[in-house]
Order: sequence, then C-alpha cells, then structure tokens
Amino acid sequence: MPPLAVHLMIGLGATAAAAMLAAAVLIARQKPIDDAFLGASTAAARAGGALLERRSAESDSPLVVWRPCPRGPELRVRPEDLADRAAERAGLESALELGDPEWSARFHVECDDAAFAAALLGEPARRQAVADLFALGFSEVHRDAGQVRAVWPHFTQAPKCDDPVQYGAEFGRRAADALSALAAHASSAAAPPPAELSGVNVPEASGLVSQTLFMGAASAVLGVSILALFLFIEFTAYLPFCPVDGWGAFMASLRVSLPAGGIALAAALGRVRGRTWFMSAARQAALAALVGAPVLGYGAYCLGNALLDGGPASVYEVPVTGRHSSHGSRTTSYYVELGFAHPGLDAWSMDVSYFEYARLTPGRSRLKLVTRPGRFGWEWMASRTFQP
Repeated sequence: MPPLAVHLMIGLGATAAAAMLAAAVLIARQKPIDDAFLGASTAAARAGGALLERRSAESDSPLVVWRPCPRGPELRVRPEDLADRAAERAGLESALELGDPEWSARFHVECDDAAFAAALLGEPARRQAVADLFALGFSEVHRDAGQVRAVWPHFTQAPKCDDPVQYGAEFGRRAADALSALAAHASSAAAPPPAELSGVNVPEASGLVSQTLFMGAASAVLGVSILALFLFIEFTAYLPFCPVDGWGAFMASLRVSLPAGGIALAAALGRVRGRTWFMSAARQAALAALVGAPVLGYGAYCLGNALLDGGPASVYEVPVTGRHSSHGSRTTSYYVELGFAHPGLDAWSMDVSYFEYARLTPGRSRLKLVTRPGRFGWEWMASRTFQP
C-alpha cells in the first residue's frame, strides 16, 4: 500500500476516534443537566395536575406531558405546512376559521367534530395555551382517549439554560397550565359553539369516514404489503404459484396494478376530501398505495395466473450444479444452482431449506420440477421434488 494511503487511513482513524471521544465527553457532561431538568419539570408538572415523562432513557426519545380529561372527539394540532396551505386553496382540505389569522397560519387543526374544535379553540386563552406548548418545544398537541397531551417527538437534551432546575420547574408549570386550559372544555364535547362564535365559519363534519378508521385501514394495507414483499423475497421457491420468471411477471403486473392502485387512491381520498385531516390521510394513503399496489398487485396477478390456468403440465429433470449459503446478521440462507434447460434461463438459483441443502450433492442430485404454462403466459411452479 502506498505511504500516502497509509497516512490517510491513520489520519481518518484518529479523527474518528477523537470525534467519538468528544461525543462521549459531551454526553457525560450533558446527562446531569438533563436529569436535573427532567426531575424539576416532572415535579412541577405533577404539582399542576399533569404527568411529564420521557418514554425511554435513550437519546432522541419522545417527551410527553399529559393529563386526564373526559372522553370526547379526537383533536390534533400540529404546525401548518405548505402542503396544508396548498390543499386548503385547492378545496381538498377544510380549515377551521377562528377569527385569528395569525394563529391559523401557524397551526393546523385536525378534528372530525368541527363544532367541538371551534368551541374549544375559539377561546383566545386556549389558543394561547396551544401556542405556549409549541413555544416550549412541543410539536404536537392531541386530545383523545380521555387525555390531552403534548408531544416532543425527538427530545435529545434539555434546552439551553443557565439553571436547569429553575427552568425545568418553569417548563413543567407552564406545560401543566396549558394542558389545564385545554382540558377544562373537554366535558362539553357535544355542545354547540358558544354565542360569541356564531359568526365564525365552521366547516361541516360529514362523518363518512373517521380519521382513526381511515388511518388504520391505510396502515393495515401497508403492513400486509410489507409482509407480502418479505414473503416474495425470502420464500419465492416455497410459494407454489410463483412464476419461473418472477421479474418478468412482476413487470407485466405493473401494467394492471399501478392504474388500479391509482384509482383506489383517488377513490379513498375522494371520501375524505374537505376534511381537516385530508393531508395527513393523503400522505398515509399515498404510502400505502405506493407499496401496496405493486406488491399486492403482483400477488393477485400470480394467483390469477395459477388458479385460472387450465394448461398441461411440463416435467423437468434438472441437475443440481452447485450450492452456496448467504450469512446475514441473524439468519443464514441456503441456495442451490440448477442447470435449468428453459427458454431464457440457462441457469437458475433456488433457495432451499437447510435440510434440503445438506442432502444435496452438486453434480449428482437432481430436481424434478413440474410447471404449468399459466393463464397469462407466465410459466409457474406447480411442485418440486429433490432427488439426492
């Protein structure tokens, strides 16, 4: 190795070690400050009737302050962003007009019960309570499941201050006071807007689809899609309906799955158009469609190709030409190479179980593979049998 490269590697290693040492020193110095701040703020919040807690001891974990309140409509306040403004101008998302343009330009309210949201946040003191929580560092305010809470999603360290104990006490007191103001109105969940809000433009809540159900359905589609993707990647050889040329079949399925996914996404968003939480729903639904349309579409395409197939079976006697294993962090995958006399595929690698892998001998073992032509023209594996 050239001397310059050696010196460069040594220099990079020394720099990395110095950076790690400096980070360790900073963490060690910061921990007592964080502990003092959290201890004082927790005590002050409890004295004010709220509970402040850090969800885990790890860095970058959520900091949550909450207090109980009567059950009622779900409500969420988060920062207003460019997507919300664009959706409101396009008429896709409704905005709760409270007669306070400056506050409404900073915060976006998501709630299915517009009358409740208007009654709660129509009071200037309660809007100020929300602003106070965000000024402290929280970035989300929720009211659901019998509690009102503020969330600091990525709390890394205590805010910069001269006295962490004094500031922690003030932090906890202000957070508890703000939550008290927001919880005080929670019992009037079904009450109409007060008289002073009679001239406020409150959008109607259509009630067709609730945010929880919509988000849950989109999350379920996303979860099933990720599971199906894992199965297609890891267990293709064990799924009897998978085509021999999986990549070719996948590309062919996109001609159907992508338009179908687009239509489903448009239909779903049409159901929540005009809601205060349209953009949150659009982001979740778009992610579910982006993953679900190609993955679930491919699965449906393969199932239709196999289940609707009435063609004759073809039997292949395939020699095992080699084998290898792949070691991951927690698992080991086993593969055999096959001399597969098939149009467009001169050789083929198939994942197998450990017991099959241990029994097979390259050059002597054979695979009996039964395939069918497929309803859509993609030959698929009906069965396989290894002969040691």
